[in-house]
Amino acid sequence: MLNFAPGNLIFLLLMKKIICGAMAAVLLSSCGGSEKAADNQSIDTLLSERLENSKNWEDSVISVEGTFLGGYYNYNLHNNPQVNQETLNMKEIERGIRQVMATDTAEMSYVLGIQIGLQILETYRMTSADMPLDKGKFMESVMGALRLDSVGEEQIKQIYSRFEETNTEVQRRKQQEIEKEIFNSPEAEQNRIMAQSICSKFQSNPDFKQIGNTGIYCCIDQEGEGELLAPNDRVKVTFTVLHLSGEPVENAVEKAMFPARGYNPMLTEVLKYMRHGEKAKFFIPYEYAYGVEGNSNFGVGPCESLYMDVEVL
Repeated sequence: MLNFAPGNLIFLLLMKKIICGAMAAVLLSSCGGSEKAADNQSIDTLLSERLENSKNWEDSVISVEGTFLGGYYNYNLHNNPQVNQETLNMKEIERGIRQVMATDTAEMSYVLGIQIGLQILETYRMTSADMPLDKGKFMESVMGALRLDSVGEEQIKQIYSRFEETNTEVQRRKQQEIEKEIFNSPEAEQNRIMAQSICSKFQSNPDFKQIGNTGIYCCIDQEGEGELLAPNDRVKVTFTVLHLSGEPVENAVEKAMFPARGYNPMLTEVLKYMRHGEKAKFFIPYEYAYGVEGNSNFGVGPCESLYMDVEVL
């Protein structure tokens, strides 16, 4: 069995779940003749050309991901001591990969290509689950990097970083799409309208004062003593989170001990403005509560602002 791990790189890939498992292969003693790309083009130039020809974001993802995978397996094939370089047939490996991506099987280097193709197919499936991808363009990027005469380990690490960046951006954009849809829902709009109505009433209520530009309003029921709580202070706190209708969302255990920072985002935020012995009511805009999506476990809807009654004992 061949292990195609280039030092610590495969461990990193495994931990990130980008390449799922070490690639296994068979002995290559009976492989066909060695054939390499005539043009010893650098992988950096290849990627730059692919990105220049990209027409949209999806094309860029395909270019970076395909070039990374092709370059990764290129590096492994040409640098693994267990691979017989004299009999390594890159055309057969390419044929095997193409066959797997179209789904099929057959001989030595071809079988090796199939095993590589299975890894690439899994990565393609994971990425295409997040966005529609053009398999043809994806394969062009993979094969372009695979055909190179050689690929350095540092180059692979650099392209892997690009690969991670694109995946992070994919997830960020996907989350933005989800939040945009939720933000524009009737329920979210109704919750924002209710919060705006309450905030407008605070303008004529001297008991409620806005804290900076946060959108948080505070009404002090009992004045505290000393300095504002420091980030590292541990304090006894009771608090109740309420819907704007007055129904409770969450209650803390009486006299529970909390760090002044870090228990939950809402409590962390309001404790910045409190002192020992203080009791106050806060209006918490949804941005500081459970965000655009809300929290179904607590029955908090999308874009729902909340009240919080807090006492520092």
